[in-house]
Amino acid sequence: VMIYETFARLGLPLSTVFTKADKLSNNKINARLSAIRKTIPIEDPVLFSSLNGDGKAALGVRIFEMLHAVQKPPAPASL
Repeated sequence: VMIYETFARLGLPLSTVFTKADKLSNNKINARLSAIRKTIPIEDPVLFSSLNGDGKAALGVRIFEMLHAVQKPPAPASL
């Protein structure tokens, strides 16, 4: 919860990734997400499985979006 609050306060992008998504059924995943969302404001988590590759493309897209969402700080004024 503290990490989510800190990132939100700083205006930094944040994404939640759940690994080993192949271990649970969709019903169990949805039940666990519902329970977690009662404490943490997870909007659109990435469900990832290295075993079968599920979520790999979605995670790549999410990382790309997050990298482009962070604005670069202004360059220091020249003297």
